[in-house]
This record gives sequence, structure tokens and C-alpha cells, in this order.
Amino acid sequence: MSESLRAFLEGMVKPALQTWREDPLAEHKAKAVVGFVNDLAERYALLSGRKDTHMVRDELAAECSDFGLVRDVADGTKHRVVGRQNSRVHGAESTKIEVSGDSPAIIVTLKDGSKRRLMDAVDASVAMWDAKLSSAGNI
Repeated sequence: MSESLRAFLEGMVKPALQTWREDPLAEHKAKAVVGFVNDLAERYALLSGRKDTHMVRDELAAECSDFGLVRDVADGTKHRVVGRQNSRVHGAESTKIEVSGDSPAIIVTLKDGSKRRLMDAVDASVAMWDAKLSSAGNI
């Protein structure tokens, strides 16, 4: 893999996130960003010489619970139903446009009934990746 993680974050994830910010109710844009953020974990694992990408994702979710939620939403988008025991969402139907505060947003309903703004979870996940890649150098 010739592209560094930093290049993927800056060249793919952040521009897609900005496009979503400009159209925050566009679920297709949100799901693209979620997929890219989740894909960083696989790239990170492979560049680290690890083949156990599910374990790497579990470790990242332990480090940043919002990354775990982003992973769950990505899996729900890809598979429709999330079968992992540690998933906090049921699947694709867990995300909907709802009013949050005084404005509509894409909201994730967790298995326990609580709700989270997807943008907040993505922002925290991108911040985790920024910090991780800053400390790791050019991987």
C-alpha cells in the first residue's frame, strides 16, 4: 500500500467530511465518511503488519468509543444487520434524520435506546486519527 494513512486522512476522509458538513442531512455523504473512517483501521492494521483487523478495530474502539460507534454504523451500512456481539447498533435502520436540539441531524439510535449525533462521533474519530498519526509519524 503506497498511500500513507495521513495522505488518506487528508486527501479522502477530510474532504468527504467537509462535503458532508456542507450538506449535513445527506445520509449518503455521511455513510461515505463513516466508511472511510472505518477503512483507516484496516489500512492501519495492514501497515502495522497485522492481519487481525477485527482485533485492531476492537482496540481502537477501546481507545475511542466514538470510533466503535462509527465502525458499527459502517458495518450496518455494509451488511444491513450488525451481528457482532460488541456492536452498539442493530444495523442500517439505526440511523435516521431526527431533530437534535433545535435542528435536524443524522442521529444514531443505540441498542440501549440512547441517541447520538453521527457527526459528533465522526468528529471524535477523526480527532483520534489525527492524534494517532501525529504521534506515529508518516505511516
